[in-house]
Amino acid sequence: MREDGLSGGEMADPPEPVLDVEFLNRQTFGDRAFRRELLDLFVGNAASLSGALEAEGDDTGSGAVERYRIAAHSLKGAARGVGARRLGLAAEAAERAAAEGGEIRRRATRLVLARIAEVRSAIGEIG
Repeated sequence: MREDGLSGGEMADPPEPVLDVEFLNRQTFGDRAFRRELLDLFVGNAASLSGALEAEGDDTGSGAVERYRIAAHSLKGAARGVGARRLGLAAEAAERAAAEGGEIRRRATRLVLARIAEVRSAIGEIG
């Protein structure tokens, strides 16, 4: 299995927690209000970026591939910044899939959307 969780042409779950709360707490210096603010910003950004991925997912027109790649790259960084490594890996795979188009890009987008849903659920659990 590759580092990004892809194996034999299929997308597989990497052995990472959905949200690394210890990492997140270190990033926010244990400040719960700061953690909440950071997570709220992340959720808003993730919604915007996932919308961009969906909008550009099938488009092969002028600039669509680059917009898709940029959205995936931005989501990758945002996810890693809050300790959502599984989502970060999925976004990294989507970033690479940008130039592929077609079913590969659609599968990458579906995985990213599933990972975002997992992270949102995990955020709800930690409050």
